[in-house]
Amino acid sequence: MNTKTVLKDQGLMPANSQAQEMMIVGFISLWVVLAAVLYFS
Repeated sequence: MNTKTVLKDQGLMPANSQAQEMMIVGFISLWVVLAAVLYFS
């Protein structure tokens, strides 16, 4: 069981395409920030 299913079960994350798109954008931007921090440190 992953985090996404837990959040959906608890009603914290709406199960629609917009929420999924926001998750993907957030995930990508998180990796970009992480890569930048590692690169410039």
